[in-house]
Amino acid sequence: MDLRRPHILTFTLPGTTGGEDPVTGFPIPGSDGDVVTVPCRYVSASGKVFKNQDNVEVQQRGRIRVPIGSIMPATFTHLTVTEGDITHFTGPALDVYAGGHLTGWRIDV
Repeated sequence: MDLRRPHILTFTLPGTTGGEDPVTGFPIPGSDGDVVTVPCRYVSASGKVFKNQDNVEVQQRGRIRVPIGSIMPATFTHLTVTEGDITHFTGPALDVYAGGHLTGWRIDV
């Protein structure tokens, strides 16, 4: 177990929608998104106010730090952070930052 990242972040990538085969006209089924798990560190934090999809103000509950180069969720993706049998957080990603080379990447929730 990595003591710097004792928690596990879990989310599902968006799937693909179905369609129609242009040649035969038969329907093509869509596919479900892949489930992603990433080691992380969850820290309770407050102070920032974000707006959700309905433009309603939401208070920040915490921050998730992930290793540089990890697969990152899109804003408003439903996330779950666990440590063994304990669930520390479940809810939407409010802000995703995947930028700096040395500082690590973060997700505000």
